[in-house]
Amino acid sequence: ESLKDKDLRVQGCVPFYGIYDLLDEKKLQKSVGLEIVMRKSIVKQRKEEAPDLYRIMSPINHISKHAPPFLIIHGNKDTLTSFDEARYFSNKLRSVSGQQVSFAAIDGAQHAFDIFPSLRCDIVVAGISAELKQWHESYQKTL
Repeated sequence: ESLKDKDLRVQGCVPFYGIYDLLDEKKLQKSVGLEIVMRKSIVKQRKEEAPDLYRIMSPINHISKHAPPFLIIHGNKDTLTSFDEARYFSNKLRSVSGQQVSFAAIDGAQHAFDIFPSLRCDIVVAGISAELKQWHESYQKTL
């Protein structure tokens, strides 16, 4: 069996503290740190210099009814990426997608809260594992 015979579409997505609107068109980002990282290390241009590139890189502009299931994880104390933007993305995706879209607000969690082992991280991983198992079971029923 070759790869061309396999379904290679994304079957689910679990973004941790994601960035969804690089142009910040809804003005939900509170940190300039993200803009600095994008300009200095990733895009190497300011968003005013390359708005089309920032727009195409923004998940908010790729929402469709064909999106896979999502479980969006974001700490409500994140000071680098916007909790409000993640919630906005989640609500917009939920209004369009034909799949399940869940938003897990992690109380008290900062950006990159999962880097060091902790009870909080263990609980988040257990929840993700349960969700992925459910998605896989649902997918298996479609085969």
